[in-house]
Amino acid sequence: MLLTRNQLFSVLVILLISTRGPMADDFARAEEYLEQGKLDKANWIYFSSLDKNERIDEAHLGLAKSMWHAKKYAASLQYVNKYLDSHPDNREALLLRSQLYILLQQWENAVADIKRLSPGEDNPNLFLLLNIAYENLDQRDLAKQAKAEYYRLEARRQPE
Repeated sequence: MLLTRNQLFSVLVILLISTRGPMADDFARAEEYLEQGKLDKANWIYFSSLDKNERIDEAHLGLAKSMWHAKKYAASLQYVNKYLDSHPDNREALLLRSQLYILLQQWENAVADIKRLSPGEDNPNLFLLLNIAYENLDQRDLAKQAKAEYYRLEARRQPE
């Protein structure tokens, strides 16, 4: 017996959902919890993922974000570093780590990560972070250049 087009579509949707696994929906829910500030619920999902040895990298990044929101910056740094071990060029993780380095006053590390992010980047906040790091490294000329680039990019963002 041949399936109708609608029946076939329904079967394919069910197969797609079942092959994504239960963690796919859980991770989406964890992201929602993070946005809502429900860190305990998000952490439960991420730690459950680690316990099950499923989607470990994503759990590490999720925990890094959660620890960031909880202002546990050293723990956040540990998790983002674990994530970056597997995904060394992930821009989201590098930005998070550069911000953590600023908060933890690891100025040289912050500069290194920001420079990895900044080529071709029109994000004024990167230059603001760079300004802060250079100021604290007592590199005034570089701090001024970063601040000038921040203002230039901010002016382009403002509607005329």
